[in-house]
Parts: sequence; structure tokens; C-alpha cells
Amino acid sequence: MRFDKYTFGAERVDYLGHQISTAAVKTTSTKVDTVKTFPTATTIWHLQEFLGCNAPLAGQRLPSPKQSPWCTKTTVPPLKLTTDASNVIFGEVLEQIVNGSLQRLALFSKKLKLAETRYSMFDRELLTVYLAIPHFKYKL
Repeated sequence: MRFDKYTFGAERVDYLGHQISTAAVKTTSTKVDTVKTFPTATTIWHLQEFLGCNAPLAGQRLPSPKQSPWCTKTTVPPLKLTTDASNVIFGEVLEQIVNGSLQRLALFSKKLKLAETRYSMFDRELLTVYLAIPHFKYKL
């Protein structure tokens, strides 16, 4: 256990752009200022850039402008979904590969129903993958 990663007994903690305290959870002022000062989209192309690197708007493909600067500088690290099932429980781990090492993003586990415990091992593994996709749909 790496104790330098943890903070114990703190009155306030800054975490992922939020200030978490005993009184409330607030968005940090830098995040709020970034959103307030973001330029307003004046054309469909600017709106497409804001929505995510020239994504089609309402299912229609419009002539694409030059890619926005933040899309060309950053790349999304690949994701890895690992699943495993036993006789009574299954688990899933969604990880992100960054600089050759895995970083956990989310975990999910669930106890199998009585009928599911009688499935063959292949079917339990398949059920685990089947349930992992909708559970992590927002990330995949």
C-alpha cells in the first residue's frame, strides 16, 4: 500500500476538478472559469468541434472543417476489458493502457443467480462479457 497516494483526516480534498469537503461538493473555480470563458459556437462547424472533433450532427455528415487543435494533440489511450467468472460470482475490470501500464477505471462484480450457477464454464464466461458491455457502455 502506497500511503503517499492517500490523505487522511483532511477537511477538504481536491479531486478531479471538484472540492470535496465535509459541508459540500463543489466544482473548482478553474473548471467553472474554463467553461465560462469558452468561446460560443457561431457556426455548425464550431459546434461540431465543441461536441467532439467533427462528430456528425443529428446523424448527418457535414463537410468537415480542419480538425480542432485539441483533437490533434491528444489521443485516447486504448481500453482493456477483463472479465472472469467462478461458480458463484463474476467480475469485470475496465482498464486504460497509459505508457505501457494498466490503470483501473472501473470495477463491477455480481453474484450469480441460482440458475446461472448451473451454466457451463463457457456460458458463465460468455454471460460475464454479455453483462459487461451494457454496464461499461458509457466508457466503451
